Amino acid sequence: MLSDNEDKRKGIFLILVYSICFLLLGSSIYSLFVQEDIEIIDENSGEIAFSDILDVKMEHYISGLVGGNEAEEIVLGQIDNQTNLLTNNYDGYSLNIPSEWSLDDKDHQYIIHLRSEMHKLSIFKHEVNLSFEEVMNYLLYSNYYVRKDYGPITMLSEETRFIGDKPFIIYTYDREPIRGIKKDLCRYRQYHLVHENDTIYSFQLKTTQESWDQTIAMVESSLETFGYWNVSKVQVERDIPEREVHGVELTGDRINLTIPDEKNVFGLWHAVHNDYWTEVKDLEENLDFEFEFFMEYFNFNDVFSKSEPYISDHYDQGHVLLISLQPFTSSHGRDYDGSVVLCDMLNGDYDRYLFDWARGLRDLNEPVLLRFGNEMNGDWAQWCSWFYGLDPDLFIMAWARIHTIFDYVGADNVLFVWNPHDRTYPDYDWQAQYLYYPGDDMVDWIGLTAYNNGVTRPTEFWRDFEECYSSLYDEYMIRYSDKPFMITEFACNEIGGDKSEWINVGLNSLFEDYPNIWISVWWNGVDDTWIYDLDSTRESQNAAKNVLRHPNVMRDAVQIKS
Repeated sequence: MLSDNEDKRKGIFLILVYSICFLLLGSSIYSLFVQEDIEIIDENSGEIAFSDILDVKMEHYISGLVGGNEAEEIVLGQIDNQTNLLTNNYDGYSLNIPSEWSLDDKDHQYIIHLRSEMHKLSIFKHEVNLSFEEVMNYLLYSNYYVRKDYGPITMLSEETRFIGDKPFIIYTYDREPIRGIKKDLCRYRQYHLVHENDTIYSFQLKTTQESWDQTIAMVESSLETFGYWNVSKVQVERDIPEREVHGVELTGDRINLTIPDEKNVFGLWHAVHNDYWTEVKDLEENLDFEFEFFMEYFNFNDVFSKSEPYISDHYDQGHVLLISLQPFTSSHGRDYDGSVVLCDMLNGDYDRYLFDWARGLRDLNEPVLLRFGNEMNGDWAQWCSWFYGLDPDLFIMAWARIHTIFDYVGADNVLFVWNPHDRTYPDYDWQAQYLYYPGDDMVDWIGLTAYNNGVTRPTEFWRDFEECYSSLYDEYMIRYSDKPFMITEFACNEIGGDKSEWINVGLNSLFEDYPNIWISVWWNGVDDTWIYDLDSTRESQNAAKNVLRHPNVMRDAVQIKS
């Protein structure tokens, strides 16, 4: 039998053994998550936390918006110490708002956002000019996934009631809070006022759960003062600024791509399969043109280790890549089981995956362009806000997260490309592409995408190149003239007009009349009913071959360092 002292010594020894084992186990757990540059805030959960860094980025983003009003049509005047009068002369409405609310209407085409620390209220005017039944179709379509409790959204109520003397259609819903986000604005309410069956005034509110009752009281007090009047819309003419970018240089350890003024690099997307390189080489031979810039798609099922050999193969051949990294895991952008990958991403579920991509692309030591979540303003993309409560800020937060990860590992060779579609669908103000813009500090290039779809479907019509790109280019120049542009994907269908003429006229115009477009990528393939191949017919192939001899089209653009 052990003495008391021996018993104590044995107990101390066991404690030391257990402590050492615990430390070793803890060290092993820690090493699972701290790989190279990843830091952990909470070792017990093993979660990678970026909340502090993201808060700073989001605060910077919002501070760049608030107070951005430069339009005479929008006026904020003081009524008394507690109340201001907001007047939107462009859309013809006014309401009283608390003086502590900040006005944000920068670059949003007269869409108003009112903010405080605890809420954001967006105001839209929709001129529907349709029957009341179709007005309701607009409301039901906009809220299709809200009403289905899709993904992180839970519908709480639908009602129609008077606020003051006006009847509002009201939807209330909330979203699962995002882990690590302080003061998450995850409780939503929409107020819709239908005026004479042709106009809808919509107020979209989001706020914290804690401040819900207080914020609702203030918002509905403001809505009681809402007044509107008929206005005749006048198109505001805006000057198209000169481009601020003069020459582009992308350089790495082995690869250097320099694009002088007035030059354009013509690139290619082609479907990846076993005969990929053979088909690319055949196309190059037919066109008498060697492609040096390629666009490729990857989604959140594509781990970097499996994608790396293909990516490296391009750089070994002297190519530069535009990588389209799309946040979906099934069904080409839609997870029909209700999973919204973008919100999972915000919760950190894909941090390890994104760190692998960030380190892998960094370690290439070559220039890479990264297009995250392209065409976010179309309801065919699962990262469109239609799937998660009509809240485009979540896309911006996801962009900030991936941008933070790439910053964190020092992937300075990776340039971020922001790229909506030229056609917003549905074409409602809550879906406007500018609402998805993450801010100048997180965007390096502006991507343009527009297709001539031809007439293979009843709603389609033939669009020449100018119809696709002229107004889009001018609009983006007004907003982003300090950024280089690229056409990240474009093409013309074979059905509905003369494709060879479209290529001949359109590409000549591209190479001569759009000086801030430095790179253009042809989407070479068949997409459902759309026949986009450059060599879909002998005539189209010859037109492409001829126009690629344009003196502004670069050949041997990539220089491989010895």
